Amino acid sequence: MKKRLGILISAFLLLSSIPAYANSNEKFSTTSNDEYEIIYQKEEITDSTLLLERAKNGITDKATDSVARSAVNEIKGKITNAETNLSDDLNVYDTVQKLKEYKSKTTDITYTDYAMTSIAVTPMAGNPNSKSISGWDLHDGVQGFATIYYTTENVSYAGQTLPSVLLTKVSWRFERSDGTIVMPTALYRYGNNGSKITGGPSSSNQVYEANYSPVISGETKTIVQNFGWTPVLASSFYYPSVGLFVDLTLTRGTSTWHFTLNNLFN
Repeated sequence: MKKRLGILISAFLLLSSIPAYANSNEKFSTTSNDEYEIIYQKEEITDSTLLLERAKNGITDKATDSVARSAVNEIKGKITNAETNLSDDLNVYDTVQKLKEYKSKTTDITYTDYAMTSIAVTPMAGNPNSKSISGWDLHDGVQGFATIYYTTENVSYAGQTLPSVLLTKVSWRFERSDGTIVMPTALYRYGNNGSKITGGPSSSNQVYEANYSPVISGETKTIVQNFGWTPVLASSFYYPSVGLFVDLTLTRGTSTWHFTLNNLFN
C-alpha cells in the first residue's frame, strides 16, 4: 500500500511535504492597492448535482490539453482495496468555470480566475468487472469533488509572451449515500510547482501536505492561498505541476479502501 501511494503522489506533482507559509496574497505583478477594471464575472456553481451534470455533458469554459491530460488520466481516480491492493479506476469528470476577468488600471495587465473541478464517482453496484477486480461493492455510495482555483496572467519571459498560473485556493469534499460507509481520515496535498516567472527557470518547491479527520459527508474543506507562493509558467514546455491530490480512507465493517482523486491544472 505504501508503494502504491508513493507512486500516485510522485506522479501527481513530484512533491515533497515541506509546507511554505508567508503573509502575502498579492496579484502577480501588481501591488496590493491596485484597482481593477472588471471585464467579466459570474457566480461559481457549487451544487453537486449541477456540477456533475455540467462535467458529464462536457461543459467547460476552458479547453483542456488532451495530450497533457492523457499523462495523468490513469491515476486521476482510483479505489483500492487495502487488504488485497487490487484497484479499479473511478469514473472522473472535469469541468472548468471562468469566474472573473479583470485588468489592472495601473499596469494594464489582465488576469483571469478559474475554478476547475474533478468529480470521481464509484462504479455502479452490480458491475461484475469492478467487483471481481478489487473485491469491493460500495453500491455507488461515494462521490468525490476536488476543485482548484487559479489565476492566469500573460508575462514576458525570454523574449516571449507566455501564460503563467498561480494556485489561489483549493477545496474538496466527499459525499456518501450509504450510511454504513465511514470516512475516518483523508490525506490531501496541493502545490504550485514549475518554472517561476521571476528568478530564472529554476523549479519551485511550493507544496503543502496534511491529514484531515474525521471526514464529514458533504462538508467542504477549503484552503485559501496565503503563503506567498510565486506564479509559474503555464506552458507545457515548462512542465507546470499545479493541482490537488486527495487520498480518502473508507471503511465498512472490517474492510478498508483508499479513494484517491487528482485534479491537475493543464
